Amino acid sequence: MTVLVLCAAMSAAAGPEARSLRPRIAPGGNNRILPAGAVPRALVTQDLNAGLTPTDLVHALLGTGVTVSNVTFSGVNAAAGTFIGGTGIVGFESGIILSSGDISFVTGPNTQDDISAVNTGASDPDLAALIPGYTTYDAVVLEFDFTCTGTQVIQFQYVFTSEEYNEWVNSPFNDVFGFFLNGVNLALVPGSAGTPVSINNVNCNNPYNPPSGSFCNLFINNDCSDIPPGSIPCAGVRDTQMDGLIVILTATGTLNPGVNHIKLAISDAGDQVLDSNVFIQGQSFSCGEPTGACCDTGALTCTDHVLLANCQGPGKEWTVGLRCDQLNPACPTGTTPPGTDCASPIPITSLPYSDTNTTLDKGNEYSDTCLGTYDNGQDILYELTITNTQCVDITVTGATPQDNWIGIALDSACPPDAACVAQGTSQGPVATITNLTLSPGIYYLMIDRWPQADGNLDFTLTITDCGGGTTGACCNSATQICTDNVLEANCQGLDDTWTVGVACGDLNPPCAPEVDPIGQDCEFPIYVTSIPFEDVNTTSDKKEDYSSSCLGVYDDGDDIVYQITLSSDHCVDITVAGATEIDHSIGVVLDDGCPPDSSCLAQASTPGTVATITNLSLTAGTYWLMIDRQPDDQGFAILDFRLSIADCPDPSGACCFQDGQCAQLTEADCNAAKGLAWTLDTPCDPNPCPYLKGDTNCSHSVNTDDIPSFVEALIGEYTGCDITLADINGDGSADGDDIQLFVNMLS
Repeated sequence: MTVLVLCAAMSAAAGPEARSLRPRIAPGGNNRILPAGAVPRALVTQDLNAGLTPTDLVHALLGTGVTVSNVTFSGVNAAAGTFIGGTGIVGFESGIILSSGDISFVTGPNTQDDISAVNTGASDPDLAALIPGYTTYDAVVLEFDFTCTGTQVIQFQYVFTSEEYNEWVNSPFNDVFGFFLNGVNLALVPGSAGTPVSINNVNCNNPYNPPSGSFCNLFINNDCSDIPPGSIPCAGVRDTQMDGLIVILTATGTLNPGVNHIKLAISDAGDQVLDSNVFIQGQSFSCGEPTGACCDTGALTCTDHVLLANCQGPGKEWTVGLRCDQLNPACPTGTTPPGTDCASPIPITSLPYSDTNTTLDKGNEYSDTCLGTYDNGQDILYELTITNTQCVDITVTGATPQDNWIGIALDSACPPDAACVAQGTSQGPVATITNLTLSPGIYYLMIDRWPQADGNLDFTLTITDCGGGTTGACCNSATQICTDNVLEANCQGLDDTWTVGVACGDLNPPCAPEVDPIGQDCEFPIYVTSIPFEDVNTTSDKKEDYSSSCLGVYDDGDDIVYQITLSSDHCVDITVAGATEIDHSIGVVLDDGCPPDSSCLAQASTPGTVATITNLSLTAGTYWLMIDRQPDDQGFAILDFRLSIADCPDPSGACCFQDGQCAQLTEADCNAAKGLAWTLDTPCDPNPCPYLKGDTNCSHSVNTDDIPSFVEALIGEYTGCDITLADINGDGSADGDDIQLFVNMLS
């Protein structure tokens, strides 16, 4: 069976962070505590009780090139459904959820440490077989048959979340989850030697202590007990009730010819409490080769979004679905960047000092300093030389609001130890150490963070004399990003405007307009600089800027604009898929000018939910892509969608094999399968392959059905397609000398 196993090793007792007993809940009940008053929900779920069908769930998964049939579902209706609003939480906007409890319990904020719904579902024998000695409960199973056109590789993206983290890591109470695809296990930890994804295999230990644990680089902690100040409720890193989740992973596998079968299943194991869930990205279940990180240990380089076929050769290692900065161990990339460790700190020899930098290319070199939990991200080191006694203010400002949870440690030793000279931490994007008097000497400054989905931090460091630096709001009119507490000297970039003594929230007019300009028009397009490209987006914050393109009536809704830059000639497939059934009547247009005019280069429109432009050949240059829609009968003009731009697949053709059979394959696949001949753009129906000797009835196979026509050839009464097929010994005639050879071919 193809499985993704999420279960703990059978240990005698719960792990060291099991701070309370597991809840006791009657069958059909739950322990959810509803918050007082209305709480805005980022995640919105809809289960099967709301009118959805299992077929609706499957269709929500499907990308291009997939046809499904025989959809079945078993389980409690509240344990399966769809979601929207997941972009800043699980990493993709919409899709389906399967849960061992209740899918509505995934919504944040994190107000409970043990939320559970006890369903009345049965055990599943396939899941139970994965964990001998365990009993499984509340199984939810969605399965279907499917076929793929084109590339015979299936892929889809998913995220696992669980309330079992972190206190039940390495305990007997962990849930089981599986993908079953034609008996082949697709769900493995990227970069491992076949390790299944599981709570015990992907975590940051119990108690939570990154970077220790198993593949901690793939885990995102959301447990209030491990987030300062360490109590419930908390905002969490992600706006979900679940205490932990895994980064987006890609499941992929090669298909059998014809119809394939997949089974998605999840259940509780050991007992019926503490919910676990798997989110599967909408429209990601598609036929096509996945991409991943390509690490070249010879050239000391790493490249994101590379196909396996393009990561071949000595020293090249490919990891499906991950970026280079997620690899563990990291890919060696040559010279150590300045600031990586104590051996290569960034020197500071005079004040005032300012440096804009990132920890993206650094590692978590040191994790036992005075910063505590703020010492678990990727760190950067500076060496500060003080020649005279001096009072300093140190400020670290994150580049964006997401560059937060910052820690600063200063010490006379490197790395700073648990009793450092000074430290400052902040849950926000600005951390400071102020009024710090330093004697002459050498000091080491380390900047770190409490790790989030990515442990890296983009920031600006400033060191000034105490009280010597007046700060203000720095607004960049091009990016519409505003940063608080910035020195004027650090707000001198193109399109930067500095306002002394004012916070970003008090700017009038505000730095960012009420409508997000990114993608709004030709002046502020969304930039596409490499292919393949994907973007989940909406026109809800856009407007009807352009209405004279080649789209006609499909150019009357709110539009969004992308600018595509190609450095070389490309053949591309462009797909725009609506997020839900109400996101229909889509128009997509591409042109070499903006806005696209009435004689555009290419366009596609559909009354349905998927619009495509295929096999579009483009020369190197800049193009503009606009997505629009025809408003519905009520005037609704907004579109929630997913845009995919991919290289055109290799052309297919008829591949002829030694047995006379034909398969529709690419030329490369035909050669790999040892086909005898390949013909471009030729169908296999009718079969164009040469007939075999003995195939006298011209059916492309030699069997007993050929006996009557073979006999007719021997007696001179043959009326088939080619009498030479009966001349098996090749002597120029069909006669008795061919009989034994013909019989041998039938045996």
